Amino acid sequence: MANYWAARKGGPPRPELVVCSTAVRARATLDIVAASWGPDLPPITFDRGLYLCGEELLLDRVKAVPDAVAGVLFVGHNPDFQLLARDLCGRGDAGLRQSLVAKLPTCSFVEITVPDGVTWRDLTWGSCTLSGFIRPRDLEER
Repeated sequence: MANYWAARKGGPPRPELVVCSTAVRARATLDIVAASWGPDLPPITFDRGLYLCGEELLLDRVKAVPDAVAGVLFVGHNPDFQLLARDLCGRGDAGLRQSLVAKLPTCSFVEITVPDGVTWRDLTWGSCTLSGFIRPRDLEER
Protein backbone atom coordinates (compact mmCIF):
# COMPACT_ATOMS: atom_id res chain seq x y z
CA MET A 1 0.00 0.00 0.00
CA ALA A 2 2.89 2.37 0.71
CA ASN A 3 4.16 1.81 -2.84
CA TYR A 4 0.66 2.39 -4.19
CA TRP A 5 0.42 5.69 -2.38
CA ALA A 6 3.83 6.83 -3.56
CA ALA A 7 3.11 5.89 -7.19
CA ARG A 8 -0.54 7.00 -7.23
CA LYS A 9 -1.48 9.37 -10.04
CA GLY A 10 -1.32 12.83 -8.51
CA GLY A 11 0.79 11.51 -5.64
CA PRO A 12 -0.42 10.41 -2.25
CA PRO A 13 -3.56 12.07 -0.90
CA ARG A 14 -2.56 15.12 1.13
CA PRO A 15 -5.08 15.73 3.85
CA GLU A 16 -5.06 18.94 5.83
CA LEU A 17 -5.44 16.94 9.05
CA VAL A 18 -4.75 13.38 10.19
CA VAL A 19 -6.63 11.80 13.08
CA CYS A 20 -5.09 8.52 14.20
CA SER A 21 -5.90 6.03 16.91
CA THR A 22 -3.31 5.73 19.66
CA ALA A 23 -3.11 1.95 19.11
CA VAL A 24 0.35 0.67 18.16
CA ARG A 25 -0.85 -0.90 14.90
CA ALA A 26 -2.64 2.27 13.76
CA ARG A 27 0.42 4.40 14.56
CA ALA A 28 2.64 1.97 12.64
CA THR A 29 0.32 2.22 9.64
CA LEU A 30 0.42 6.01 9.83
CA ASP A 31 4.23 5.94 9.93
CA ILE A 32 4.25 4.05 6.62
CA VAL A 33 1.74 6.42 5.04
CA ALA A 34 3.52 9.52 6.36
CA ALA A 35 6.78 8.39 4.75
CA SER A 36 5.16 8.93 1.33
CA TRP A 37 4.54 12.60 2.20
CA GLY A 38 8.15 13.41 2.91
CA PRO A 39 9.13 15.94 5.57
CA ASP A 40 6.10 18.23 5.14
CA LEU A 41 3.54 16.40 7.28
CA PRO A 42 0.02 17.62 7.90
CA PRO A 43 -1.02 18.19 11.51
CA ILE A 44 -1.58 14.85 13.27
CA THR A 45 -3.91 14.27 16.20
CA PHE A 46 -3.76 11.03 18.14
CA ASP A 47 -7.18 10.12 19.50
CA ARG A 48 -7.54 7.30 22.03
CA GLY A 49 -11.30 7.48 21.56
CA LEU A 50 -11.12 5.99 18.05
CA TYR A 51 -10.46 2.51 19.41
CA LEU A 52 -13.65 0.40 19.37
CA CYS A 53 -15.86 3.43 19.84
CA GLY A 54 -18.71 2.35 17.56
CA GLU A 55 -19.81 3.97 14.34
CA GLU A 56 -22.06 6.58 15.99
CA LEU A 57 -19.22 7.98 18.12
CA LEU A 58 -16.88 7.75 15.14
CA LEU A 59 -19.32 9.83 13.11
CA ASP A 60 -19.40 12.34 15.98
CA ARG A 61 -15.59 12.55 15.75
CA VAL A 62 -15.82 13.20 12.00
CA LYS A 63 -18.47 15.86 12.61
CA ALA A 64 -16.06 17.57 15.04
CA VAL A 65 -13.51 18.25 12.28
CA PRO A 66 -13.18 22.05 11.93
CA ASP A 67 -14.99 23.54 8.93
CA ALA A 68 -11.72 25.08 7.70
CA VAL A 69 -10.30 21.57 7.08
CA ALA A 70 -11.10 20.49 3.52
CA GLY A 71 -9.70 16.97 3.75
CA VAL A 72 -8.98 14.65 6.66
CA LEU A 73 -7.44 11.20 6.94
CA PHE A 74 -8.63 8.90 9.72
CA VAL A 75 -6.49 5.91 10.68
CA GLY A 76 -8.21 3.40 12.91
CA HIS A 77 -9.97 0.12 13.38
CA ASN A 78 -12.68 -2.19 12.20
CA PRO A 79 -15.46 -2.93 12.47
CA ASP A 80 -16.17 0.75 13.17
CA PHE A 81 -14.47 2.20 10.09
CA GLN A 82 -16.17 -0.27 7.75
CA LEU A 83 -19.57 0.51 9.25
CA LEU A 84 -18.94 4.25 9.11
CA ALA A 85 -17.87 4.16 5.45
CA ARG A 86 -20.70 1.82 4.50
CA ASP A 87 -23.37 3.93 6.16
CA LEU A 88 -22.02 7.33 5.11
CA CYS A 89 -21.75 6.39 1.44
CA GLY A 90 -25.17 6.33 -0.16
CA ARG A 91 -23.63 7.08 -3.55
CA GLY A 92 -20.77 5.87 -5.69
CA ASP A 93 -19.89 2.89 -7.83
CA ALA A 94 -22.20 0.01 -6.88
CA GLY A 95 -19.43 -2.56 -7.22
CA LEU A 96 -17.10 -0.63 -4.94
CA ARG A 97 -19.85 -0.12 -2.40
CA GLN A 98 -20.69 -3.83 -2.43
CA SER A 99 -17.01 -4.71 -1.94
CA LEU A 100 -16.86 -2.36 1.04
CA VAL A 101 -19.99 -3.90 2.55
CA ALA A 102 -18.46 -7.37 2.18
CA LYS A 103 -15.13 -6.58 3.84
CA LEU A 104 -12.76 -3.75 4.71
CA PRO A 105 -9.40 -5.54 4.94
CA THR A 106 -6.49 -4.31 7.03
CA CYS A 107 -4.51 -1.51 5.38
CA SER A 108 -7.21 -0.64 2.85
CA PHE A 109 -7.79 2.92 1.70
CA VAL A 110 -11.33 4.28 1.48
CA GLU A 111 -11.90 7.66 -0.15
CA ILE A 112 -15.16 9.39 0.70
CA THR A 113 -16.36 12.61 -0.90
CA VAL A 114 -18.57 14.98 1.05
CA PRO A 115 -21.13 16.82 -1.13
CA ASP A 116 -20.40 20.46 -2.00
CA GLY A 117 -21.87 22.83 0.52
CA VAL A 118 -22.12 20.21 3.29
CA THR A 119 -20.02 20.84 6.38
CA TRP A 120 -18.52 18.10 8.50
CA ARG A 121 -21.04 18.71 11.27
CA ASP A 122 -23.93 18.36 8.79
CA LEU A 123 -23.00 14.86 7.63
CA THR A 124 -25.80 12.31 7.72
CA TRP A 125 -25.96 8.62 6.92
CA GLY A 126 -26.04 8.10 3.16
CA SER A 127 -25.02 11.66 2.31
CA CYS A 128 -21.55 10.96 0.91
CA THR A 129 -20.05 9.30 -2.16
CA LEU A 130 -17.64 6.37 -2.08
CA SER A 131 -15.01 7.80 -4.45
CA GLY A 132 -12.38 5.11 -4.05
CA PHE A 133 -11.68 1.82 -2.33
CA ILE A 134 -8.36 0.08 -2.71
CA ARG A 135 -7.39 -3.09 -0.88
CA PRO A 136 -3.95 -4.66 -0.73
CA ARG A 137 -5.19 -7.61 -2.82
CA ASP A 138 -6.30 -5.22 -5.57
CA LEU A 139 -2.65 -4.25 -5.99
CA GLU A 140 -1.58 -7.89 -6.24
CA GLU A 141 -4.02 -8.37 -9.14
CA ARG A 142 -2.41 -5.58 -11.18
